[in-house]
Amino acid sequence: MIGFYILMGLVAVHPWPMFQKNVEHQGLASVNGPSTASVLWEFDLGATTSSSPVVAEDGTIYIGTSAGKLIAVTSGGKERWSFSAGLPINSAPVILKNGAICFGTSSGALIAVNSDGKERWRFQAAGQFASSSSPIECNGAVFVVSDDFLYSINPNNGKQNWSVKLAGSIDVTPAASGDNVYVQTWWPGPCYLYCYSQVGAKQWEGEVGGGSSSPTISNNQVFFGSNDFNLYSINTNGSLHFKRFMFSKITASPAIAPNGKILVGGWDSTFHCVNPDASEAWHFSTRGIIKSSAAVDASGNAYFGCCDSTLYSVSPDGKERWSFKAGHQIISSPAIGADGTIYIGCWDRKLYAIGPGSAIEEHIPAHNPDGGIDFTVKFRENVLSLRFSEPLVGKTQLKLIDITGRVITEEMLLSGTLTKDIYIQNVPRVVFVLLKNNYRSVAKKIVRL
Repeated sequence: MIGFYILMGLVAVHPWPMFQKNVEHQGLASVNGPSTASVLWEFDLGATTSSSPVVAEDGTIYIGTSAGKLIAVTSGGKERWSFSAGLPINSAPVILKNGAICFGTSSGALIAVNSDGKERWRFQAAGQFASSSSPIECNGAVFVVSDDFLYSINPNNGKQNWSVKLAGSIDVTPAASGDNVYVQTWWPGPCYLYCYSQVGAKQWEGEVGGGSSSPTISNNQVFFGSNDFNLYSINTNGSLHFKRFMFSKITASPAIAPNGKILVGGWDSTFHCVNPDASEAWHFSTRGIIKSSAAVDASGNAYFGCCDSTLYSVSPDGKERWSFKAGHQIISSPAIGADGTIYIGCWDRKLYAIGPGSAIEEHIPAHNPDGGIDFTVKFRENVLSLRFSEPLVGKTQLKLIDITGRVITEEMLLSGTLTKDIYIQNVPRVVFVLLKNNYRSVAKKIVRL
């Protein structure tokens, strides 16, 4: 069987397309974040924000504001465009597979705009979308909650597939795993964790403490905080795995470390690390309430905002790596870009970029003004064949890197080489081929069909 690579961006692989990166809300990146709190840039949003940023494949960052604007910001910190929705956008948008950016407003309007900022469709829900109610996309549908309804929406035209009315108001972002969607209610009580199939059939419900901590799914368990001061772990079949008392209510959504530990901040100004067996691994003290849900890098370092106006980075053993003091409280949850840059919104009306990280940007050299190394690529039975337009000059470094920044293979090519065959296993669909010598450099993205 023969496959070919073409030098086109056919498949969008967004590094952080929704709240806490994926539909399970694990908040776990495949790249390392910044080792120091270096501010790359700060962008004036013109209004306060509790919205969490998302990051597209081309590096564009999307974030909502309390003034009702969805703003697209380039990776260099410049405005690409803004869309006025009229009323506050308090939660994170989601980048849909069709390229549109979907978000909710406090008036209950669910809006999708194309990547050029033009409105694509609009759906009016029964109530408002609160600060924790972000949409997600899974298996060809957008899932979102508004007041006491769970909706399934067609991502292409905004038409309702189905809706269900639950026993209480909901202020969470749905989580999804397999064929099921999970939400918890928060008011007036009793409160429940609901599991619905993605065609709208209730699978089970279980009484819990309730709150605005969005569920996180890992290893067939659903984790979430609660207003009753407990961290819950519910098996995906509805049975209780554990309930750990945390000494304060938790409104942040848990994140999952690479070793499976649960990371979440609370209203007691403490960031907690809990083992899968419910025992405490460690805790880290701050000077303010923690509403921000953490992002975790590939090495297990956690990044989260705090109401003490600080963005923290904490190591896998619970030690502070660095902190950055912003101008006001941080409710927004951070996103990690493909190059390891941290993006986070703040109540001081700014979007911050903290970096650089140690991912792709370390491996992609800048183009030499004298030109680049031209080559073609073909793939046959795990052999990647490169043919150069001219013999290489001097020793040339070659690297193959996936979209997360992971180095798949690294070799040194000799002077005079015109062709090179490389044997590799388990080639991802999107690969960067990077070549560099003392004279020229080039980075090309290739997509396997």
